[in-house]
Amino acid sequence: MEFLLNMTALIAEMAVQQMDQIHLYNAIQENQHQLKEQNYELLKAIENAEKSEKYLNNIINNIGDPVFVKDDQSRFLIANNAFCNIFSLPREQIIGKALIENVPDEENESFLKIDKQVLSDGIENINLETLTAEKGHTLTISTRKTRYIDQTGRKYIIGVIRDITEQILDEKQKAELYKRFENISANVPGAIYEFCLSPDGSTSIPFASGAISKIYGVSPEEVKTDASKIFELVHPDDRSSFLKSISESAEKLSKWHNEHRVILSSGKTIWVEGMSTPQKLEDGSIIWYGYINDITERKKSEIELIESKSFFEQLFIQSSTSTQLLDIEGWCVKINPKLSELFGVLPEDIEGRKYNIFQDDEIIRTGVINHLKRVFENKETARWEVNFDIQHAAESTGVEVSKPEKNGFTTLHTRF
Repeated sequence: MEFLLNMTALIAEMAVQQMDQIHLYNAIQENQHQLKEQNYELLKAIENAEKSEKYLNNIINNIGDPVFVKDDQSRFLIANNAFCNIFSLPREQIIGKALIENVPDEENESFLKIDKQVLSDGIENINLETLTAEKGHTLTISTRKTRYIDQTGRKYIIGVIRDITEQILDEKQKAELYKRFENISANVPGAIYEFCLSPDGSTSIPFASGAISKIYGVSPEEVKTDASKIFELVHPDDRSSFLKSISESAEKLSKWHNEHRVILSSGKTIWVEGMSTPQKLEDGSIIWYGYINDITERKKSEIELIESKSFFEQLFIQSSTSTQLLDIEGWCVKINPKLSELFGVLPEDIEGRKYNIFQDDEIIRTGVINHLKRVFENKETARWEVNFDIQHAAESTGVEVSKPEKNGFTTLHTRF
């Protein structure tokens, strides 16, 4: 009995041990399964991380501007393709280094100085600087540096570079052209301008050379957005025709030309002449490109000429001496009433290429033609006395006269 009990106990103990081994085996199997799951998840995470890193690298490398990331020691951690290209260096010669090869020491020192400032105070820096590229070619770049702090407190610099060399050159060229234009326009006896009529009816002068201040007494800045100051200076008697001329030019897109008076702030009145060509823009605005000038002196001369002409005409008409005007070919242009009375000839029968003194047989016979040639050719004044057969002269030239008996004259001819 005791033996059986012992055997039973032993068997029971072995059974317990067997159960423990089974539980242990199952536990090991479960652990192995869990490890497999964890390994799978880890591998998947690594694969996703690699894909994410590759994805991010693709994005960074497809950015047109040079992009870089530095650590707190100013060593490059990331440099995209554009960054490598601008320095003409492979990535392996950049990553892990603080200084860039082939770049002058003073430029590297400037880069590091700004790095230190950004890492220290965290203030974003945007700097316009020069960069000596491959073969000594100098670029003008704009560099933007920003500080980034991760969850562990480590500091990084994220930077973006933009090559603005062409832009700077364009701006310089524009500035040079504008300066040349200013120099030229400053020596033009008048103002060059650009006048704009907007769809809402407002007017402005976006550009005007400095001479506009000499003409109207206003600066280019004063009328840049509002041209009403100039309109207000136009003489009240001329303003209506002035505005009408602009409207007609705008409607027909025809060249604009106008002469008008301007009353300056000093009270002085001047004459102004303007000429320009319009162009309609897509937004409906119309731009005139033109030239305006002070013509006061010219107007004075014109008025004086008109007054002189009027005086001369009155003198010619009222003269007690018979007088005729001849053109350079000898044709009679005009006779005064005294000559008409003296010979009994009507103006319409002799004026307007109906009588030519060089074709008059009596002029030739008496030798007067020699005096006339001296007057016409040498611009001399000649005086002579002659017995002149009016009847013969009339017959040879076909001019009808009612007093052919006149035949003795003292003649004075002058060319002017």
